[in-house]
Amino acid sequence: MSDLDVEARWRERLEAVVTYVACLDGTDVGTAGVSADHELLGMWVAPAVRGTGVADRLVDAVARHATAGAPLHLRVMAGNDVGVRFYTRCGFVVTHPEPDVEGCLSMTRPR
Repeated sequence: MSDLDVEARWRERLEAVVTYVACLDGTDVGTAGVSADHELLGMWVAPAVRGTGVADRLVDAVARHATAGAPLHLRVMAGNDVGVRFYTRCGFVVTHPEPDVEGCLSMTRPR
């Protein structure tokens, strides 16, 4: 595999993901992406603004972007109980309770 093959793959993936960035006073404080196949990716919120609604607004933005009527999917690390509780509060349900080979649970938010 050449370096060009690797670059082509990451460019293709970047082009297939829409990324939302939350800013507060000119500082990036959160991010979440959505892929073409309706998967929430790269969810992160700065510790200083956790619990302020930033994460909720990012999930809402991703859900609005996803095709109408399509469920939204995500993977969350098994053992990340705070993350699982947050996503459950946002309407996601665990669809595969056993961790995958990367140690993640699958969750889906029906439309």
